[in-house]
Amino acid sequence: MKRVHTASNLPEAQLLVDQLGAHGIPARIFNANASSLAGELPVDVARPQVWIDRDADLARAKPVIA
Repeated sequence: MKRVHTASNLPEAQLLVDQLGAHGIPARIFNANASSLAGELPVDVARPQVWIDRDADLARAKPVIA
């Protein structure tokens, strides 16, 4: 697994996961509910993160993310 994006909010992360899935790239969202901890944790850690399941898909995922 490899983190490919840190989203500003949960809907953005979900849209990206959906786009990756449409391109045959399985992905997951981590920290979906961590935004309530912003302030307790660094902001970049508390944001939703998009991770791809297979490291080998990284090259194909980059254009989708861009």
